[in-house]
Amino acid sequence: MRFQNKIVLLTGGNSGIGKATALAFLAEGARVMIADLAQTAGADLQEKVAYRQVDVTQKTAVKKLVQETIQHFGTLDILVNSAGISGTRARADAYPEADFDAVMNVNVKGTLFAMQAALVYFREQRRGTIVNIASMAGHIVMAGHLAYAASKHAVLGITKAAALEFARLGVRINAVCPAFTHTPMFDELEMEEAIREGLRQATPMKRFADPKEIAASILFLASDEASYITGTGLMVDGGMILQ
Repeated sequence: MRFQNKIVLLTGGNSGIGKATALAFLAEGARVMIADLAQTAGADLQEKVAYRQVDVTQKTAVKKLVQETIQHFGTLDILVNSAGISGTRARADAYPEADFDAVMNVNVKGTLFAMQAALVYFREQRRGTIVNIASMAGHIVMAGHLAYAASKHAVLGITKAAALEFARLGVRINAVCPAFTHTPMFDELEMEEAIREGLRQATPMKRFADPKEIAASILFLASDEASYITGTGLMVDGGMILQ
């Protein structure tokens, strides 16, 4: 097992890509702490993980989360930042400021706060791995999704900046960039079926991703198999970036 007795902290781990990633780490022998907005872990995660209800936009709460994870397990090896929201769909010249702030607070500040808290610990122990969930929207964009695109560009930016600073300290920081994936967030988007089918057909592989496929890429970047990889944004997009 690649992650036998490794300690993983995973934000946004109660559904979608985060949940698939938590289950994949558990299958590989890891011990997992999940943080999410829900009061309790989902039924298929209960009794398998440690769980904390946390709003990642609250810096003090995130710092406490990292401290409690270390206290609970004795150490921390891997941080995965999966908490994220898609935000309102609106034209750029009319994008609501409050909605823009909400997306940036969760997707960017939430990621940054968890990174900062973990990096204090990783710097001292001179090892540790962080994987952030960015998006193909950090490279190519869709009309109407200004805030989401801005947030995912920013996630890639802070991933690369931190990776450069911490490489010499034995800490690796990477991101994965999924395309359309069958998650509750995507499947529940208000979208005409014709548009959804158009997105599917626009994907060179002619299908959307399964969360397990994104989880596999996260585990790869977190593993020793990726020991010489840092500062990358790994495209897991069915070929979308090629067009």
